[in-house]
Amino acid sequence: MTRRIFYGVLGAACLVQAWLAFGYPVGLFQDDALHILLARALEHFSFALPGRAPAADPLPGMAAILALPVRLAGSHFGWLRWIPLAAGWVAVFLSFRLLRRVLPETLAMLGAVLTAFNPTLLENAGIVRPDLVFLAAALAAFDALASGALAWAALWAALAGMLRPHGALLIAACGAALWLRGGRRRAMVWTAAAGLPLAVWSLRNLLAAGTASDYVSNLGLRLSAAGPWQWAAALADIFGKGLLAVPGGSWAAPAIIIPGAVGAVRLSRTCPGSWTLAAALYAGGFVLLQAAWGVADPRYVLALLPMAWLFALAAAGSSRTRPAAVAAALCLAAGASADAGLLRARRARAELWPRTLAWIRAATPPQARFQTMFPMPVMLLTDRQAFEPPLAFNRDSWLAFCLSERIDYLHLDRAVGRWSTLPAPRRAVLRELPRWAASTPYAAEVYRDEGEGSAIFRLAQPEPARYLKGFARYLSALDALASGAEPKTVRAGLLEAAALEPRLALPWAMLGHLASDAKEKRECLAKALRLDPTLDAARAELSGL
Repeated sequence: MTRRIFYGVLGAACLVQAWLAFGYPVGLFQDDALHILLARALEHFSFALPGRAPAADPLPGMAAILALPVRLAGSHFGWLRWIPLAAGWVAVFLSFRLLRRVLPETLAMLGAVLTAFNPTLLENAGIVRPDLVFLAAALAAFDALASGALAWAALWAALAGMLRPHGALLIAACGAALWLRGGRRRAMVWTAAAGLPLAVWSLRNLLAAGTASDYVSNLGLRLSAAGPWQWAAALADIFGKGLLAVPGGSWAAPAIIIPGAVGAVRLSRTCPGSWTLAAALYAGGFVLLQAAWGVADPRYVLALLPMAWLFALAAAGSSRTRPAAVAAALCLAAGASADAGLLRARRARAELWPRTLAWIRAATPPQARFQTMFPMPVMLLTDRQAFEPPLAFNRDSWLAFCLSERIDYLHLDRAVGRWSTLPAPRRAVLRELPRWAASTPYAAEVYRDEGEGSAIFRLAQPEPARYLKGFARYLSALDALASGAEPKTVRAGLLEAAALEPRLALPWAMLGHLASDAKEKRECLAKALRLDPTLDAARAELSGL
């Protein structure tokens, strides 16, 4: 009877996943559009976005899985949501199989239910990203390892390694566990087999893109920029919001990491097989990797489901029953509350900017190049090339970038709610873009939709080479100033830049900043502001006079 109720609950969870999955249009997110575009490129034996260099990021596993479905679906991208949805169902089934191997059946059922109704899993059920496919592959690798099917374990681990960066961690953890429990030779053969596709792909990246993986370089940058506070905040968001459904709260991460560590040590010591040790090593490496990555995104917890519940329940099972039951009930209540919020907010949303994208398809040439803060959806849904704006700090620099990249149109999105996932510097640029576009004579608004919060500007400069030459001369003058050149030389360079491109405001702003005479300073700053009213620093300096 208990088993029937349990399977009924899991079936209900699968229905909830499907209900939520069909509330998200495919192509709405940057990542899902990116993988679909790369899947299209694989049809032509390429792994690059249209008009761009070969991509070293992301890994090609999801694009390879999508290649045939994308070809069959054509422009009906909605069918693709069945892939992550099915992967989520497989992950729930494998969760119970794994938990039942080492936990009492009641605790195994509880862990499977906690996994099935995890709000982060439900929220990502229909998003065409590799997270849920990676989760299913990782759990299949652990299950095969537990069954002694090393060849299948290597196959699933190799697939995981081609889906997410955590796959390399999974391969290393399984190889280390086999070394410690099964002997060095077998571990080396298994690790070589499982890691071969990833090694070959890294070599391809090195030859085609000049780097083995963008993930490694990005991790190095984040390590140098992040501090203990960012690490703690990232773990609190991943484990607190992603696993325990508690938004914020620095207590959330230790509340799951500490008992999880206790359970991991306990299972590693008491279970003779290698899979529990591999899972413990993988979970420990995951925590360290995410702390170093420092990105507070609950979605990353999907790479650890249901391992976190496995170790936490293993620790709870060794303690008194009542506290463990209370803790499990609280986790279920928190998750149910978050799930109820998802169901209440669930609504089938339409295509992103449907009227704006329809106008782009109808009114712009196929070879047009767009600049937008959401390039992947625009590329997927319009078949136009699209690029992100640069991290510019003023209008002249932004326009120079547009001209150098031959940008034809600027797409603006004023729906601030869609900016929340963007980094702060990107959000700052997005706020300034409407001012920059409105203040330059080289941009003209050609479309606006107040209902969708979007606008499109046509960028046209009659002599882009002249503009870029003037801007380059301005940069040369700045370099001369930084290297200690004579003021006369710097001034001559700035005047030459202004003569080459009369619409450049930055040379006049710098001339005003360097001028020692108050009248000259005032005249130069005023001229800079007439050319570019968005130069807030020049306005502040002029007001100070």
